[in-house]
Amino acid sequence: MAEGAASKDIANVVGCSDSYARRFKYDPEKERAVEKAWSQSAQEEKVSPGTRDRIIRRDGSCLRCNREEELTVHHILPISEGGESCDENLATLCEPCHKEAHGGSYYPPTTEYDGDDGFESWLNQ
Repeated sequence: MAEGAASKDIANVVGCSDSYARRFKYDPEKERAVEKAWSQSAQEEKVSPGTRDRIIRRDGSCLRCNREEELTVHHILPISEGGESCDENLATLCEPCHKEAHGGSYYPPTTEYDGDDGFESWLNQ
């Protein structure tokens, strides 16, 4: 069933979300599911739940618009450019502002500004 099956069908059989099932593909040589390359890199960029909660508590609201709903944690300097998931490189943004920081799309992980100074300027636009 795995080869050629829709992620929705796999999710139902395995008991996971459809979005989680999409992270994998069937490898006939290994006769098992393997994580897709884009998923592996996306997982490296994720922030742990504890860190996420700490950063949101620290900032209190979206640093750009002060919204208190749909809060996310944003890497000021993307992982792809050498940024880390440390407190100094993380900032709270609401989902709409977070998407705007990335020019409307998280992939590839680029930003609408350059570096930390650019982020500060972008916040005040």
